[in-house]
Amino acid sequence: MKEILLYQLKAVFSQPDWFVPLETAIAGITPSQASAKPNPQNNSIEEIVHHLIYWNELYLNRFKDPEFSFSEIPNDETFKNSFGFTWEQACKKIKNIFDEWIACIAGSEDARLNSTIQNKGKTWNVMIGNLINHTAYHTGQIITLRKEYNCWDVEKGVN
Repeated sequence: MKEILLYQLKAVFSQPDWFVPLETAIAGITPSQASAKPNPQNNSIEEIVHHLIYWNELYLNRFKDPEFSFSEIPNDETFKNSFGFTWEQACKKIKNIFDEWIACIAGSEDARLNSTIQNKGKTWNVMIGNLINHTAYHTGQIITLRKEYNCWDVEKGVN
């Protein structure tokens, strides 16, 4: 299972496979493109990245420290730039989170990955799979927004 999770984490973030990875989807976006919000009912690219930072980092911290104390905030709040990151800082932050996830999984025993998450009733294998799917879903949203803004290069994938 560890090898599958590692493969999927790399595919969803940095290594193209069946779909465009997040790193490719956010590469080359200017701060103004990242913050553009032509439809106020939709999230901007930047807001989506902040949302991914929140959830991926929260569970990374829980994985590293089972006693990690936190309070989940309402999902709508996770799209806000609560840390005051610039666009470039947000891109670096999400990369660092995925790099750390990959390192943590690579260094983990199967027993840890099969263990149940406190107060969640799911194993880490399942939760990490959910985080991967969640990231892939939002990566698709980012690419759709880039297409709407005419700033997507189809040579990177997805016509």
